[in-house]
Amino acid sequence: MCNRAYLLRLNILIVIPLLLPVAPFVRADENSGEVCKPVIYANTREDVIFVRPHETAFLTCTLTQNQLQELIRGFLAGPDHQHRNFKTVFIGRLVDHPWLSKYLAEQALAHAGWDREKGEPAAGDINQYVRDVLSAPDLLGRIQEPFAGSGYTVVGASVEKVLVSRASDIEWLETDDPALVPYDAMVHFILHKP
Repeated sequence: MCNRAYLLRLNILIVIPLLLPVAPFVRADENSGEVCKPVIYANTREDVIFVRPHETAFLTCTLTQNQLQELIRGFLAGPDHQHRNFKTVFIGRLVDHPWLSKYLAEQALAHAGWDREKGEPAAGDINQYVRDVLSAPDLLGRIQEPFAGSGYTVVGASVEKVLVSRASDIEWLETDDPALVPYDAMVHFILHKP
């Protein structure tokens, strides 16, 4: 009996490595030959719209503001989605949306309520700080654009897992400023539909 259990465990240990993905993690650019294929889909049980910059996790891709807006517009035009009542749009990590990451970092650089040396808000919680920045009316107006005519209003952001880095290390900021700023988080934009 012990030998049988041992052989079963040994077979599992041999088979498991064969099941692991072997595709390399590559960055999408002109030299790789890979093409980013953004996707948008719904979890109807939780009424969440999910946006991903690529259909697999093995290619590093990003979305521009226009690409995000086109995805959302196309999704909402689908007949299966017009009568739903989605509660949020989960866009994943901000670094997958450099224009949003840049917006967040630039707001922190310019904001007196952000401690540039400590890399945290002068008062309060970092998640609340980033949530407030991403819920600013000027940014929500940009997120709202593809929802025009759909009955949805983007009312704010929900964030978690905020990351901080030196501004000079963030590629899309193009600055030598060594200040510590928020640049990444997991983000949901909250929807309201009367």
